[in-house]
Amino acid sequence: MTIPKPIQFLFVTTCFITGLNAASFDCAKAQSPLEKAICRSPLLSAADEELNAVWRSTIKTFPLPAFLRASQQLWLKNTASCTKSQQGSCVNAFRDRTALLKNLGTAKVYTNYGNKFSLDSVTLVVFEKGTESFLWMYGDWMPDMNNPQPPPFGFLLDDVSRLNKKGDGRYVIEGQDHEVLLKDDRVVFEKPLMVSARQGQVEGTFNRVR
Repeated sequence: MTIPKPIQFLFVTTCFITGLNAASFDCAKAQSPLEKAICRSPLLSAADEELNAVWRSTIKTFPLPAFLRASQQLWLKNTASCTKSQQGSCVNAFRDRTALLKNLGTAKVYTNYGNKFSLDSVTLVVFEKGTESFLWMYGDWMPDMNNPQPPPFGFLLDDVSRLNKKGDGRYVIEGQDHEVLLKDDRVVFEKPLMVSARQGQVEGTFNRVR
């Protein structure tokens, strides 16, 4: 599905929409519930500040910046609802996102659509955490027939799984029990993988973005 231009091209340019603590946006002008929550809570403000610092560092070297900007934008839209829960829900959400971004500094990105990011297709991100390898599968947006709006509505593949090494470049995606061939320049799904009934199949060869 093609994403309408307001979603497709509205990238984060001043860090993110929420910024970091009072140092990056004027709390007197805070409008959204999430902005107001950040200004009220020292814990959330600190978590937001750390996320901002990691974001700024990661985006400088990430092979497909448009992917990172789009995923961050959608994450923020989804995270905004955390203010309806207790404060800890927002703090944990920010810390979890920070932990993910910290691991992407040396990540490898693979697509089957070239170097121009698209939410219509799946993007693969392979990263290391300690001695373990992980695969982030993201994209293949599909509308919900009852609410056919662009993301964050509808269905979007967003799965991070550990890769268990078998040998000769072959790994098993933990939780999916699915084998892939992982080389420096490509990832090959020799058999199609359907992560959920709401998504299309992940299949074929994904070439590394450089």
